[in-house]
Amino acid sequence: GLPLLILCNKQDLPNVMTVDEVCERLEIDESGFLSGHPFLVQGCSALYKRGVQEGMDKLLRLMDESPSRQADLMAQLARERKLKDAPIIETCGYLPHKENAVLQQFEEIKRNSQCPFARAARLWGSKTYEEDSCDQGQKDKPTVQQIAEDTAPALAEFARHSNNGEALDGFCVNLTECKNMSSDGTPDAIGRCVFDFLTALAHHDPTGDNVSMKFPKCIGHPGWRFRFSQADFFSTTFAPCYPETSSRFAFSSDHVFLLFQPEESFARHSLPPDTPDTNWEHPKTIRDRTRATFAYNGRRYHIPDTTKYSAALDVVKPLHDDGTSIVRWWEQDEDGGEDAT
Repeated sequence: GLPLLILCNKQDLPNVMTVDEVCERLEIDESGFLSGHPFLVQGCSALYKRGVQEGMDKLLRLMDESPSRQADLMAQLARERKLKDAPIIETCGYLPHKENAVLQQFEEIKRNSQCPFARAARLWGSKTYEEDSCDQGQKDKPTVQQIAEDTAPALAEFARHSNNGEALDGFCVNLTECKNMSSDGTPDAIGRCVFDFLTALAHHDPTGDNVSMKFPKCIGHPGWRFRFSQADFFSTTFAPCYPETSSRFAFSSDHVFLLFQPEESFARHSLPPDTPDTNWEHPKTIRDRTRATFAYNGRRYHIPDTTKYSAALDVVKPLHDDGTSIVRWWEQDEDGGEDAT
């Protein structure tokens, strides 16, 4: 029969049916056939121009084939989907971008954030640990060092895909699964956990080029970025301790997250160079619109009066981000805590 293409649009919006859900609702089995017709179900976002061309290319391939060959091609497409994930599973030990529990936990923030790219963002998530071990008490939780070691291969694979041009926007880690990190942790406690995690993660950089955590005193200097596996990341945290007026507000999520955003993502979204100036009344650039949208929704954040500052200031924010206080998470005192002023 004639091949049919179903475009599952608006995949950038929350609560839409996934491709798998559409296939299940239409009773399309793994062979891709229904009533003698090959069905291609393609997720897409017309707004962000993702998936439409890919679906059309597959449809054209099928239309050029005879009915007998169409079955072979549908089977081939199914194998290609599995083969595409195989190297990632082999490297990471799990699938970080499909049916990932950390991403499901982060969805509340992703769906409600005022960031214009959030809803359509393509994210990977860290490994999830057995819920029973995390629920039984702090002694059964994995250490920060263990989670960092487990995260390193997946983040390196993420960086490789991003550096090769794949449109990826972030890698999310659930810090609540770390020992001594609870959902009601303060910014100071989050800062200690972040310092330990990034330090341990840098130790497992497969390329060996990560010097961003070797000299803590340099972290607070202008130009610092967390770098891992030859990729520069803008790192941010979200937690339940932040009030509704904070840009790091976690909405109804009860987890503490560390989000790595590759600089390549900002370039793909045509984010203009940083500037201390903002056109609040008539925002024209993406940066202006982002700042104005956060402010309009009551989550205005501090914008330094210079571009010569360290990105470390954005990693862990104070409860009230008015520019008068800084969480110096990289300055560890003799007792293992950080000096937050």
